[in-house]
Amino acid sequence: MIRQASRPSRRLAKDQPDFPRDGGARYRPHNGPNIHVYTKKSTVTLTKKHKIGRHGKARSFRLTSCNVPADKRGRAVHQSTHTKEFPVILFEHPLSPYAQKIKIALREKGLAFDRRVPDGLGNGAGYSADFRGASPRAEVPALIDGDVQVFDSTIILEYLEEKWPEPALLPRDPADRARARMIEDVMDTHYEAINWGLIEMRFMGRVQGALGEQLRVRAEQQAAAWRRWLTAQLGDAPWFGGSAFGRADLAVIPNLNGSISFGIPPEPGSKLARWVARANARPAVAQTEHEASASIDGLNGVEQLIEQGLFKREYRDHRLEWMIKSGGLQVVIDGIAKDNIRFTPDFD
Repeated sequence: MIRQASRPSRRLAKDQPDFPRDGGARYRPHNGPNIHVYTKKSTVTLTKKHKIGRHGKARSFRLTSCNVPADKRGRAVHQSTHTKEFPVILFEHPLSPYAQKIKIALREKGLAFDRRVPDGLGNGAGYSADFRGASPRAEVPALIDGDVQVFDSTIILEYLEEKWPEPALLPRDPADRARARMIEDVMDTHYEAINWGLIEMRFMGRVQGALGEQLRVRAEQQAAAWRRWLTAQLGDAPWFGGSAFGRADLAVIPNLNGSISFGIPPEPGSKLARWVARANARPAVAQTEHEASASIDGLNGVEQLIEQGLFKREYRDHRLEWMIKSGGLQVVIDGIAKDNIRFTPDFD
């Protein structure tokens, strides 16, 4: 529906700059007494003097500004369904690759959202009622959209894609969609656990000496193997989904950026290294990575809190498997004995 507005039709979070809605072009809301039409590939501003016909449709208009290329005739080809007065709420932590996936998706779609880091994430207690209501597992990310509460990053992405399908982050072909979801699953399970284990060693101080070196070497070997797999999945395409940045890309980039921060980058000049550079050049990714980098200092001093039992990192499924299969069973046993690791809580 076309409507007259004296302020932006979409409200952005205070720390959220304008992001591209299609390719590298830039989305930004307009101010002033104009009429704004948000389209799939363009943001069209109609001058106020042009008449609006019955049912809110423009009888005729002139294209006065367009942030992204419109169709060849300057026509609005699609209008956003996002007309909520208030943004969605996203419970997150900047270092969580699962939360990063959601933030990249929201920003690629140009959706306003309110970022909140829940209290109690470090010790597994003291959660607010609204966070625990949205996330019974007490994990980030969790999303609140009006009366709708969604947890689990993959399910949140599905919800966003179905409610706000444009711009699409999943390919149209069923086989390509399945492939994108498989890549996401690999990153969420097998790969994320590698970076998680490296954090346990570098910042949490759980592993020292020969065992720490053994786990570090195993992490580097595993990351290299998965980079080879990812390179094969990428092939000669610019993105994992083919010609457009999408679901698989936003699942891969937080994890590879995490490995890079530990000194485990893709081989210089490789296809994967060039893909990382392209992905990080996208404003949605760059802002999300900036938030992650700015939060790393918050890990300083956590080792002492762990020793006091005041910080309990979650060990579950793929993370627990990684620590055990990589040779760190004693780390798990010691953590249970000291009561400074935790598992998924029971649903209330």
